[in-house]
Parts: sequence; structure tokens; C-alpha cells
Amino acid sequence: GVFKMVGLPHGIYEVRFGRPGFEARTDEWNLSEPQSAMKKVEFNPYVMLTEQQVADNRRGERLQQLFEEAKELVRKGDTAAARPLLEKLLAERPDDANAHYLFALCLLQAGDHAAGAEALRRVIAINPGFAPAHTNLGVCHEQLGDTEQALAEYDAALAIDPASPLALYNAGVLRFNAKEPARALPYFEKLLAASPDDD
Repeated sequence: GVFKMVGLPHGIYEVRFGRPGFEARTDEWNLSEPQSAMKKVEFNPYVMLTEQQVADNRRGERLQQLFEEAKELVRKGDTAAARPLLEKLLAERPDDANAHYLFALCLLQAGDHAAGAEALRRVIAINPGFAPAHTNLGVCHEQLGDTEQALAEYDAALAIDPASPLALYNAGVLRFNAKEPARALPYFEKLLAASPDDD
């Protein structure tokens, strides 16, 4: 709405806006400057959020904080402490690709490659262009003995990020160990071109 108030005495006012179903807003209006004649003062519009929007925003902030805590724990290598935070987060936000990815890293750290592969497939279903998910899925398949599927995932990662060092190295090593040095060579050449000082 638009509201007009005429002849307010000089002073500082605390103003509160309210409407059922919306979060109340408060502001301060400084009308203390003396005036010799009545002047028109306009205030910018106030945007009010519904109580549901406010609740959703707070929930989003809480879940983001949970994600940041879990990410820091994973960065420090404490994946055991990160797992319950990520499980709680995914229970409320099941389509969060980043949370699924961190959860997969926790599973891989614990040596559960089958469950880690399942979590990584979930990441790829949500975000097919997430190259590290393909790379780590390749690692899972490698650990589970499925070399062909591992190579397919490394190649999928390289189709998205052609300079991925881990995907280049792993794919090259797999092909070299399979006695295919000619097919392994391009991976190592690309890797050395990107990282010429890598021993």
C-alpha cells in the first residue's frame, strides 16, 4: 500500500509495518530537522517477506552452515565426523549434488567403494557436468575391478575437463598396465604439457 501522513511533529520515529502472514518490519525515521515550511519527505518502499519465505530462508541458511561445517571436516580429513552432518543435510535436501559428493568422499575414505560409487552416480544424475564425480567414480570402478568402466569414467571426466590431472594420470596408468603404451602415451603427454615440472 501507499500511506500519507501529514503534519507529524519533529522527532525521531520508530515505525513498524505488519500484516498477518508476513514478517514484521521496523525502521527509524529521523524527522528531527526543524522546518520553516512543511516539506514533503518520501521513504523508499519496504518489501515484506511472508512468514513461509522467512522460514525457508532460515532453513536454507542453517543447511548451508551445516554444509560448510561438513566441508571443513572433510578438508581436514575427519570424514567420520562429517558423515552424520551430511546425512542430516541430505535428509532435508536430497538433490544437493555438492553434499552427495562430499558424502561420497567420506565413503571412499572409509573404503566403501560400492556405496561411494552409488553416491557418485547420484551426483552425476543431478549434475552430469561435474568432472570430479566422474573421476572419483572411475577410482571406485578401478578399486572394484571394473577397468573398462573406470576408463569410461575417466574419459567422461576428460570430456568435461580435458586438463584434469588425476583423470589423465589414472587413465594413462590403466592403459599402460593393460600393455597398451601407445594408447597410454597421449594421456601422459597432455599431463606433462599441463604440468611440465611434475616428477
